[in-house]
Amino acid sequence: SMCVPMLSVQPKGKQKGCAGCNRKIKDRYLLKALDKYWHEDCLKCACCDCRLGEVGSTLYTKANLILCRRDYLRLFGTTGNCAACSKLIPAFEMVMRARDNVYHLDCFACQLCNQRWVLHTRPNTLTRHRPEASQPLFWSFGSSSVAQPCGRPPGT
Repeated sequence: SMCVPMLSVQPKGKQKGCAGCNRKIKDRYLLKALDKYWHEDCLKCACCDCRLGEVGSTLYTKANLILCRRDYLRLFGTTGNCAACSKLIPAFEMVMRARDNVYHLDCFACQLCNQRWVLHTRPNTLTRHRPEASQPLFWSFGSSSVAQPCGRPPGT
């Protein structure tokens, strides 16, 4: 399985054929997946049929399937339980990790003061509600981050 960028620039002089509709691709930009070329309208997720050029700049392939990120993670990702509420966390959902624990974003809070953490305006960081007590944290998706609000991560 792999995550690959889709966009390619068509070489001048020779138009590629679309693997979806078998017509020539006349556009300057075309999408590439599984070593084949596609019109933007023709490259779709095998599960939900969404147009992959509209939902992001990458696609996922496994077992000759072309999938959007959400369906790839739904089918092949791992699920787990939230360390705070014990409810299932779907594989495609964003999570917060602290040491070996995984949390829903809504469940991630300081163990000492119960202050919830919220997405900050800067991408990929979380801060406390009260700016004077804020410490940046990194949310993670499938990789490990250590969070230490008030000196103690939740669940420790």
